[in-house]
Amino acid sequence: MRQHFYFKLEAFGYTVLFYWKPGSGVSLRAFRGRTNMSQDQTDPLWLRGTYDYSSGTGVYLGRGFQLRFDQGITYERSRDEAEAIDAIAFKWVPDTLASYFQVQNSKCQTSGERCVDRCPGYSCFCLNGRCAP
Repeated sequence: MRQHFYFKLEAFGYTVLFYWKPGSGVSLRAFRGRTNMSQDQTDPLWLRGTYDYSSGTGVYLGRGFQLRFDQGITYERSRDEAEAIDAIAFKWVPDTLASYFQVQNSKCQTSGERCVDRCPGYSCFCLNGRCAP
């Protein structure tokens, strides 16, 4: 069951994100245009053959290198969620590629190895030229 909610409003060139999580209150962020707060490390090959309504798993790397997973969301929703929670980076894995449980139980096999813009694996991120966590 989802423990948080967000709402995105785009109008007149601004994006406003309302984010609510029980116990932490409401946060509100307003941006001019689309933001690039979270680095999208989704492998472009994973997006082939998917549609706007395709379901998948969002994988988010938060501050302090905490991993978070969202089940049954679209790619677009995953991007919005990454911005709403202020993730460092995120990936979206379509359900046709791997189930939520496969993604959640995956390990970073290349942790510590050099990288350019992304690392192989569902929960492995390229940070400062090295795969983590």
